[in-house]
Amino acid sequence: MPSSHDNTSLQTAERTTPMSMKWVQVILIKIHNSYRIISFISISLILACLTILSFSNPESWAPVYRCPVYSLMGIKCPGCGSMRALYHLIHGDIKSALGYNFVTIFMLPVLLISFSMGLFMGRELRPNIRIYKILTSTFLFLLIGFTIVRNIITIL
Repeated sequence: MPSSHDNTSLQTAERTTPMSMKWVQVILIKIHNSYRIISFISISLILACLTILSFSNPESWAPVYRCPVYSLMGIKCPGCGSMRALYHLIHGDIKSALGYNFVTIFMLPVLLISFSMGLFMGRELRPNIRIYKILTSTFLFLLIGFTIVRNIITIL
């Protein structure tokens, strides 16, 4: 059910926007209002997956599920070992979790904080655009470096 704030935003968009752009603003307003729903669903799915993972050891799934990148190319992708890392983290074995995939262990709190902000504030985390570009570039550089190093160590 739309609130009075939503109606005010919609009315303002209708008055100040040319006819060809009204539908774009209406869609953007609806997306903004649905961010809480998307965040709630994301947090719920993460918690459900972690709950299922706490009762089932992914190391026993090896014959059933294998990483497609590892199966086809023989190299470990940045996500290889994530489920095993989360399984060991849930069971309190931080050393093993970091050994399987430390990027996953460090990114989990970032994702949970981001989705939680979306749930409680109704918007995404929006840092300064310059800082955002630097953080994104740094993260991608580290992720590529992590992938290269973990595959070189496997070869040696």
